[in-house]
Amino acid sequence: MSTPLRSAHQGSIPWAVIGTVWITLAIASGLYFSFPVFFVALVEEFGWSRGATALAFSISSVVQGVISPVVGMLVDRLGPRRVMLGGAALLGVACTLSSRIGSLASLYLMVGVLAAIGVAEVAQLEIRTKRRRANALALSEMLAGIEGLDVPVERPGHHHVYHQYTVRVNDAAPLGRDDVVTALAAQGVESGVYYPRLAYDYACYRDNPAVRIDPMPEAERAARQVVSLPVHPWLSDSDLEQVATAVRQVLS
Repeated sequence: MSTPLRSAHQGSIPWAVIGTVWITLAIASGLYFSFPVFFVALVEEFGWSRGATALAFSISSVVQGVISPVVGMLVDRLGPRRVMLGGAALLGVACTLSSRIGSLASLYLMVGVLAAIGVAEVAQLEIRTKRRRANALALSEMLAGIEGLDVPVERPGHHHVYHQYTVRVNDAAPLGRDDVVTALAAQGVESGVYYPRLAYDYACYRDNPAVRIDPMPEAERAARQVVSLPVHPWLSDSDLEQVATAVRQVLS
């Protein structure tokens, strides 16, 4: 592998992005699947034929199918955050302009083209999340049984999106967490420590007289032990095997 495997951490506001896209997906699905609800009203209001009106939905389906490969290439080139937020913005514009529809041409443009492109871009979130989950489950299986390593576990009824795949290098490990990070980097596997301290250990809280700080030994131990391994959607099967092999060698 010519370049180090990179971790999944991208940007400082990932949950804001996920929240924004979740809301947009709800709007997108409503816009896309509610067309039959408005179909009769559109026909009665504008006097268009049923075939001409229904063509907007057909155009939307075709545009989504054609644009999806292009969206995938844009995600690879620009990153999912830019593409999905761009799709959310485009979808918002389409929803706003839909209130100004007055002809078949504007219906086809707003619903059949602009909204369809926005939906296709936003839908990448679900595709990437499924791939992250598949990578995380594969890593958990390959890393199972390594002494000194705790892998994430999904409780029944819970669904993890694995924005990060965080493991714990516990007290039984032959190396400390920081030494593990260094050793993995030497083998071309980049890992990340994104939560090195407890919240109250930052100056903005530590020096604030209104903040009460009590000893939290378990949380402090977790902060010393957690490390995130690569889990992003672009990992291949051989990449996952490389990560697992490197971890086993380091902790053997």
